[in-house]
Amino acid sequence: MSERRLLLFGGSGRLGRALQREAGTDWTIIAPSREELDLALADVRDLQLWIKASAPEVVLNAAAMAWVDACEEDPDAAEQINARLPGVAARACSLEVIPLIHISTDYVFGDESRGGSPPYLEESPVCPLQSYGHSKARGEQEVLTAGGSAVVVRVSWLTEPGEDTFVRYLLSQIRAGCSQVSVLRNQKARPTMTGGVSRWLLGVAERLADGVAVPSILHPAGCDAICRGEWAEGILASMGYGDIEVIDDPGQCSPLSHAVQGATQSALRPADSTLDAEATMRWSQQQALPELEDWRDVQCPEPG
Repeated sequence: MSERRLLLFGGSGRLGRALQREAGTDWTIIAPSREELDLALADVRDLQLWIKASAPEVVLNAAAMAWVDACEEDPDAAEQINARLPGVAARACSLEVIPLIHISTDYVFGDESRGGSPPYLEESPVCPLQSYGHSKARGEQEVLTAGGSAVVVRVSWLTEPGEDTFVRYLLSQIRAGCSQVSVLRNQKARPTMTGGVSRWLLGVAERLADGVAVPSILHPAGCDAICRGEWAEGILASMGYGDIEVIDDPGQCSPLSHAVQGATQSALRPADSTLDAEATMRWSQQQALPELEDWRDVQCPEPG
C-alpha cells in the first residue's frame, strides 16, 4: 500500500512534533511552518489552497494556544487560535470533502456548578472554568457544526519523557536546592503519553481515510486517573529523586471547591477533569488501533 498523506496544523507543538516522529514511512506529513502559513490570520480560502496543494487524505489540527495562564491574560488571542481557527479549518475541509481530526482538551470540563461531575463522558455538556477551556469548547462547537466529516479528540495532561514541561518544573525546584517540590497536589486527570497517542491518532486518521465510521468525539486514555501529587512522586522516583517530598502548592485553595489555582497562576484549573474513556477505548479495541501507553511503563530520562 502506498504511503498516506496528512496535512498537519500545529506541527511545531509537542503533539505535532510527536506525530511527525511516529509517522515513519507509512505517512507523508505536510506541516506548514508559521512563515509558510500564519494560522492566526488564515481564512477558509487560505486553508483550501493548502489542502488542494498538499492533497491529503486527512487534515489534523493540533494547533492551539495551550498555555492556560497566557489564555487568561490574552483571551482574544486564545479565541483566535482555539476557537476561530478550528472553525476555519473545519469549513475548509468540508468544502474540499476531506476528513478532519481536531485536538481538544479535558479542560472543556471542570466547573461542576454548571455541568456534571467527573468522569466526563464524550457526550457530557462542556463546563469550562477558564478562558483556555472556554475557547477550546467554542472551537469544538465550530468543528462539529461545520458540516463535514470531523472528529474531536480530547486529550489530557500530555506528557513526553525528557521533554515534558511538568518534569522540567519539578526539576527546576530540585536544581534550585529545594528539598521539597510543590504542585497542585490534589488536581486529578489522566496523563497521556505523546508517543502512544500519536500512533493512535494516525490509526484514527487511517480509518477516516478508508471511510470507516468514526465517533464524532473521542476520549483516548492509556491509564487510570491520578492526582498530580502522586504523578509527581512517580516521575521523581523514576529519575532517582524518590527522597524528595512533594507538597501542596501554597496557592491551591480556591473560592470554588471544584477548582485549584497555584500561587503564581492567573487561571483556575479543574480539581478533577477526568475523562471517561470506556466507550472510546472499546471502539479503539474493535478497530485494532495501537494501544495507548501507561505513563508508569515509560522510562522518564532526566532532561538536559
